[in-house]
This record gives sequence, structure tokens and C-alpha cells, in this order.
Amino acid sequence: MSLFYRVARSASRVVGPTSVAARMCRPIAERIIRLVGGRSGLAWEINGIACRINPRLRAQLARTYDAHLYAILRERVRPGQLCLDIGANIGAWVIQFAHLVGPTGRVVAFEPNPAARAELEAHIRINRLESIVRVVPAAVGAAHGEVTFFAAGSDGMSRIGEPNPHLVAESIHLRVPVVALDGWCRENGLEPDWLLIDVEGHEGHVLAGAAELIRSRGAALGVVVELHPALWPASGTDRGEVAGRIAAVGRRLIPLSGQNDPYAEYGHALLESSDEPPIETPPNRLVRNPS
Repeated sequence: MSLFYRVARSASRVVGPTSVAARMCRPIAERIIRLVGGRSGLAWEINGIACRINPRLRAQLARTYDAHLYAILRERVRPGQLCLDIGANIGAWVIQFAHLVGPTGRVVAFEPNPAARAELEAHIRINRLESIVRVVPAAVGAAHGEVTFFAAGSDGMSRIGEPNPHLVAESIHLRVPVVALDGWCRENGLEPDWLLIDVEGHEGHVLAGAAELIRSRGAALGVVVELHPALWPASGTDRGEVAGRIAAVGRRLIPLSGQNDPYAEYGHALLESSDEPPIETPPNRLVRNPS
């Protein structure tokens, strides 16, 4: 399978990806790739990590997936650690975390979207990661309960609160369970070493529900957040709210994606432990998740 894919790619480059020959052969090659790789997966690499993926989803699983972030986490995540992937989607970071923590480590993947979760579980299975990865079929927020989720197939831009403007036609809404990390980790007796939060603008809610966990773990807990400032209003939060949540748990924001202002620009950021003691938590406007 991998050999056929490489040959097809090479042939496309030789004749030109927009040539008549390439356009005529592409549908046939695509059917062969999906047919042969559908059961055991297509041999693939994500940031140099050998894995197998659903060939239909290879556009969502770039070979250089968040490479700038992986380069940082590769130096910090240790074998045997516990990583929580919040908003795991189809598993790009699950595969990377599983590689970093190794067979003695654990990954917990939170994914509320049934379509994305089915693909995530398939990727776990074909990569034989069942002993490392646990999937939790829930969103993560400020409090335990239920929330309205707008799903567009397995698209990673599916979100809580309202549909992505680019995916309105494909979106369906459904009610999904939501958990707060403070209570969930306490109930499950877990002390994570890393949180990776990618929740399409819902970051403030996740932080509100993880305040106790982040404060109690201190520098032992690494926290990385994918910030979506443009989406905060739709989730009922704003710059001041998110900044207050971060300061309240004794962290400072370190941009990782070259943002000049991480509170105004999309990108990844590390919530680094601050030398200053945590300030008093601001009034909680995030107790209820938007529905």
C-alpha cells in the first residue's frame, strides 16, 4: 500500500498534478488507495512518527502536523507520563502523545463528536494503541452537565455553542455530555502531567473547570492551549475573562506560534507556571456551559 501511494505521488509530480493525465488517473488511484488501505490503514508519518491512518482522512493528518508544537513537546514530554488531549478529534495528537509517552505512559482523549470519535477509535485500533489510550466520549468545560454541540462529520472545526460559519450547511446539532477536569480527574484518581486544549473557542470554560487541578499540580503539570480569540464571543467569554482565568491559576501565557498578541491572534500558547502566587479567582461567569 505504501509503495503504491509513493509511486502514485511520484507519477503525479512527474506529469504535473494539474495535467490531463493526472486528473484522469487521480480518481482511480484514490479508489485503490481507499480500498487497499481501508482495513489496515495507510502507512503514514506524522512529524516523523510512523503510523497508520484512514487514507480518506490523510488531508486532515498532515505529515507536518503542528510541527512547531511537536518540536517543543518532544523535548518536554517524558516516557511514562499521562497526557490529556482535550478535543482529540480524529487522533493526530493522540498518535504523537502515545509515541512520546511510550508503552508505560497513558493518553486520555476527550472527544464529544461521534463521527470524529469513531475515526479516533479506528486510528487507535489500527495503530495498536489500546493499552495506552483511553477515549472519553464527552466535551470538557466549566462544570459537569450537557451541552449543545454542532458537528460537521469528523471536521476538527466542529464546536460547542454555534456552528462554524464555514460548515453551517453540513452541521447538525446534538446534545453531548460535558465534564469539568477538576471533578473528572478527582473521580478517576488521575494526576495528569500534560493538558493539550483545543476546543474551538471554548478555552475559557475548560480552564474554569480545571482551576483546582492546575493550581494543585503546579509546575508538574504542563498546559498547552490552542487559542481562538475570534471565537470567544460565541462561547460567552472574552479577552479579559480568559486572561483572568490564566492569571488565577498562577500561569503566564507564552506564545508558541509567533503571535505578537496571543490574546488577539490565533495560535498555540504554553501556560507557564508563574513565580508569583495565584491571584484570587475572578467572579465566575463560566459556571454554566453555553447551550
